Amino acid sequence: MERADRAARDAVLRKIFPGLGVGQDPEVGLYFRLRAEGRTAEALALFNRVLKSRYPDDGKRSELFNLFRRSDPRFSAFHDELLWDLFRSASARIRETLDSLCEPVSRISTRDASGFLSALESVVRLLPAGRDAALARLGELCVLAGLLKYKAREIQRVRTLAARYFDGECSDSPDLSRVRLSAREIEGIEIPSNIVRREDRAVAFCFKYWDSSKDPAFERRVLLYSRKHGTPHHRILRIIREGRATGTADEEILSRVCAALSPGYSYTTQGDLYMQRAWKALKERREPSLSGTKLVKADPSRAGRPSGRRIGTPAVSGKAAPERRSSRPGGAREAGRDSDRGTGVPEPRPRKPRGSVSKSPRRRSASGGGPGGPAQPSPPAPRGSVSDRIKALSGRRYDVYREEFLARVGPAIRDWLSGRRIKPKDVFEDPLGRAEDLIRDFLERNYSNPYMDWEKSDTRSRVEDLGFSVPDLDGIISLWYERRRA
Repeated sequence: MERADRAARDAVLRKIFPGLGVGQDPEVGLYFRLRAEGRTAEALALFNRVLKSRYPDDGKRSELFNLFRRSDPRFSAFHDELLWDLFRSASARIRETLDSLCEPVSRISTRDASGFLSALESVVRLLPAGRDAALARLGELCVLAGLLKYKAREIQRVRTLAARYFDGECSDSPDLSRVRLSAREIEGIEIPSNIVRREDRAVAFCFKYWDSSKDPAFERRVLLYSRKHGTPHHRILRIIREGRATGTADEEILSRVCAALSPGYSYTTQGDLYMQRAWKALKERREPSLSGTKLVKADPSRAGRPSGRRIGTPAVSGKAAPERRSSRPGGAREAGRDSDRGTGVPEPRPRKPRGSVSKSPRRRSASGGGPGGPAQPSPPAPRGSVSDRIKALSGRRYDVYREEFLARVGPAIRDWLSGRRIKPKDVFEDPLGRAEDLIRDFLERNYSNPYMDWEKSDTRSRVEDLGFSVPDLDGIISLWYERRRA
């Protein structure tokens, strides 16, 4: 890199690392202040998260720290040389990021609405969650592309297309006449037409889209449907997806969906309580679909009064009951169970003659069910704690590794995460440090928990949102133990 590029170097580094300049790095000074104050843990975290990645060469970094500590006048010139190394690595990451964002949409014609949407979705999922954050990141990349004179026009086009995507548009000139959705796909997008109340519709949309909000293929279908018919379905799906990705409370997501359904929506306490109770009841039941069901129309003014039916729970229509009865043996019992599930009213049981012995299968009594109530779910089977897995690796029946494991598992987590990125490395902030902290906290909380369930945990989802795929923790624990034995 020629020295004539010094102006571009300084501009790029100032954009990525505010406050960084020749002979000055605020993080280096902060690192030594923390150490002098005895805040070793904070100093170590700053070193691992910032300084080690900013100055990756161990020898050069050590020399830089020695010069700073001695207030050596050669520090400024030596730091200037390291800034060139940092600029080379940063510009390589910027070019890699620009390539990954520009390439998908450059190879597909805008006339192919479905294919173009698929490519644009793959680009959007590489960006931070949320319209404002994603467009802000693309704006920063446009500035960097101009400074580097690399794909400036292409990334500006990506930003324009992304803005239209977030606004419910899929391309410059989409041919929506070619879009064909099957009856089954449309059924998966729409909610029952007999749900007309605004709060009921908001709850129904959340319930229907909740589990599919992270499915790119489903979002593509919803966007095409919304664009073709001029409906708010995609805007609602995006609210749910972004809310779940950012950890927004369910109540807030419901309110936002309600506002999307009615532009003139104004918040009311009664309506909010109504939605919360309806949503809680639906989440407890977790019916697979709202198809063929309807929300009970309850008067919000009676929200605080006891009722025979829970507000907002799906109720089977009166026409469906006869169709569930079957002439085959056991059909009436199955219909009764379905009815219980729909109405919440238990079916009367026939009286048994006094002195008779129950001939119920043994497996029903083992599950906790009895003549007076439904079967209780069995407790989850133990999956093994961190301690259990370390004992299996060591071959010992006892564990004396807790303190050592928690103090030294950090490098194993970092190395394991480094090879499992599902998003390109962020130019401005590498999320590896945050993902490491999340996994370390999870391991500490569940070190002795035999029911540890990483696969279904919220922490795993948050790590995946940061751009890392970690299906299990066995690899991290094994890597730590192998290095310990080495």
